[in-house]
Amino acid sequence: WELVAHVCGGGDPALRAELGPLCVRGPAELALREPALAILVENPPEGAETVLLAVAGACLGILLAHGAAASYGFAAHTLGSRIEQIHIDLNVLAFALGLTVITGLLSGLIPAWNAGNVRPMNSLRGARAGASGAWHRRVHNTLMTAEVAFALTLLIGAGLMIRSFSTLVQSDLGMAPENTLSMQVSLSRRGAYSDGLRRNEFFHQLMERAQALPGVTAVGAIYPQPLGMSRNAVPYEVEGEPPPPPGQFLMAEYSYVSRDYFRSLDTPLLAGRLFESQDVIQDRPVVIVDETFAQRHWPDANPVGQRIKTAGWQTDVPWLEVVGVVGHIKIFGAADESWVQMYVPFESVHPAEMAVLIRSEDGPTPQVAGLR
Repeated sequence: WELVAHVCGGGDPALRAELGPLCVRGPAELALREPALAILVENPPEGAETVLLAVAGACLGILLAHGAAASYGFAAHTLGSRIEQIHIDLNVLAFALGLTVITGLLSGLIPAWNAGNVRPMNSLRGARAGASGAWHRRVHNTLMTAEVAFALTLLIGAGLMIRSFSTLVQSDLGMAPENTLSMQVSLSRRGAYSDGLRRNEFFHQLMERAQALPGVTAVGAIYPQPLGMSRNAVPYEVEGEPPPPPGQFLMAEYSYVSRDYFRSLDTPLLAGRLFESQDVIQDRPVVIVDETFAQRHWPDANPVGQRIKTAGWQTDVPWLEVVGVVGHIKIFGAADESWVQMYVPFESVHPAEMAVLIRSEDGPTPQVAGLR
């Protein structure tokens, strides 16, 4: 150590460069007795810089994650109700920050510790090419290989996630929610709207006034709303088919809709017709099913004219005639497959709550004031 102090104090510059971190500024006694401590005390930026860089990278990652979570709203029509589940978890955030600080500290301490264990005479004699140097190179190469492997794994995982998300966004939902405004309307079953016919009249007048707004191309209503949190499933039976075993049921998504609901979402009509005003006036027991319903029960026959009914504890439920077949709508988003679907006119149910859908040429924003 006396030789180190002599060389670092003003000896041959080539030897000073060879000794590297052993030539530190500060008291000679500190440099001789505790080289690693001296490096940290006399040169704090060398250790602090790694921590600052790590924390800066973590903060940048948090900002990107926050921006990404906020921007997922554009894919709400694809992810459905699960869009509300996307957020930054505080536990994961705390773990990542703690790991970042620890990594930064270790990145500064380990080089200093290695510098403190260097033997001056071995450095002067070129011992770096010996067994100790070979061992350090092997460790260094192993760490570098592991780092590259982890980086490639993260890169591949991120690429697969982006591709999956892109596939979800571009998938066919069976409807076109663009330029469509959704408005949830709830009425009280007491007081002025205790009568079911008055509730039906209220929704008819609401849709007529919405249709009269400038730029509106179609207005429809449904319960429950697609891409929402609610689900309305019922057991059903098909005329001419044996009932399922006891304790088992055929289940279908059951919705009540207005006549122009499918037009408001641009859902295709594949067979038959949509609901008509005469269906309500004459109180016809009619139903519209989706293509998955028709393919399951009548793959080789015409579904129009077939009869189905809801099942369960009620015994006086009438048979419903299928008058039309529409495309399958992924009502819970592209990632979830729903059951087969059946639709009835909302006038036969007298609902107190419905989602009114307004489709316009210029997007939904200009219609908000008029609807209020």
